[in-house]
Amino acid sequence: MSMSPLALRRLASAVVLLDLLFVAQPASAQTIESQYEDLLVGTPSFSSMLCTNLGVVRDEVFKLVVPGQFGPNLTAFCNGATHTQGSVAVPSGDAVSGSSSAAPGANSGGVESGRGQGGEQDAAIHRRQERLREDKSVVDASDATADSELSFGKFSIYLSTDYSRERQEPVVFEGGRSRRTWDFTLGGDYRIGRRGLVGFAVKYGETSGDIDSGGTIDSDERNFTAYGSWLPVDGLFIDAAVGVGRQHTELQRDVSLSFTRTTESDGGYTLFVENAFVPAAVVESTTSDQQSLAELRSGFDWSVGGFTVGPRVAAMWRRTEIDAYTERGDTLMALSYDEQTATSSRSQVGVQASQAFSAAGVVLVPQVNVDWAHEFNDDQRTITAYFAEDLRDNRTQLRFQNQAPDRDWAVVRLNLVAVFARGMSAFAAYERTASHEFLSNYRATAGVRIEL
Repeated sequence: MSMSPLALRRLASAVVLLDLLFVAQPASAQTIESQYEDLLVGTPSFSSMLCTNLGVVRDEVFKLVVPGQFGPNLTAFCNGATHTQGSVAVPSGDAVSGSSSAAPGANSGGVESGRGQGGEQDAAIHRRQERLREDKSVVDASDATADSELSFGKFSIYLSTDYSRERQEPVVFEGGRSRRTWDFTLGGDYRIGRRGLVGFAVKYGETSGDIDSGGTIDSDERNFTAYGSWLPVDGLFIDAAVGVGRQHTELQRDVSLSFTRTTESDGGYTLFVENAFVPAAVVESTTSDQQSLAELRSGFDWSVGGFTVGPRVAAMWRRTEIDAYTERGDTLMALSYDEQTATSSRSQVGVQASQAFSAAGVVLVPQVNVDWAHEFNDDQRTITAYFAEDLRDNRTQLRFQNQAPDRDWAVVRLNLVAVFARGMSAFAAYERTASHEFLSNYRATAGVRIEL
């Protein structure tokens, strides 16, 4: 059945009015895929109209009437260049399908020491040396002899390197991904009497990763940390650190969208089947973020001969501010992201046990730490963005969420500390997360400290 020109114009006017109503009602927060589908595909009751929820202005034959609303790819899509419609007569049934890689920067993985993961092992070396200087009875006679030549230099330097692998399984709001990180930390400190220490450390790290749905993540990080340690009474220690850092990230992600949707008749038959698609493409982006961090750690050690055991408690805070950035690519699915801010507040409560052994003039101290971590903050965030090819002053906003954090998990760490004569010591460690809902992580660390 054909429509008269007057009826066609009335229908077009009604569609424009409905478009304006949709603009006044921003889409609710959800996944990035559902936002793509909602804004590009439109509302099922207007199945012949793509981009309805973008608030576009059309003419009486449904073409965009305001030049310069969108870039070329978005204009072509909204005008139906990738849209086909055909008449059929089959039992009704709707089917909508879409695919897109998850948005970047959704979950930072939490707080880590600004000194590098070697910082805690290095602090343990320092406390071990101070106990040996103060009281040789903490180990047996042969150990005391091996440590009798420890340097009493006030200045020390240390160097550590970490390698870690992290795997995030696919979850509701984010796709799966894998990351690999190398970082190096150089630090120096000054002893204040027998019970205090102040120092600084600089860290450089590089991360490479892969997105399950297609794409890569590459970043480099630099930060500076000031730290201190205090031994108020025998057995008790308090460590503190504050720092700032900056990270530069380059990301590639594969994007595509396709859908098939049907229109039903009153008699329960499908009248129309329509298809639309966005060809697969790669978008690239470059962004930076600034980080601020603070940590406070404390514990108490009971020593019996060469065996030491004691509780550990820590509080860690990190704030990350991600700059606004725009993706690049010959596709309408490239996005411009607003600035983002993420804050993590975390506690760790656990226990450390160690046993000292003497061998060939070297004191070897294997250690084991088991900690329970709890995230108080780092709530699920709503990320806002716009289509990069949306050139209007009143652009339609996409709103989607990152994954809510797992609040509780465990961290297990195995350490080996070696204390040599004349103020030299070294350490190696292996750390692994456990019982996390969607993240698995392991880290290997090695470092050396030299007293001057």
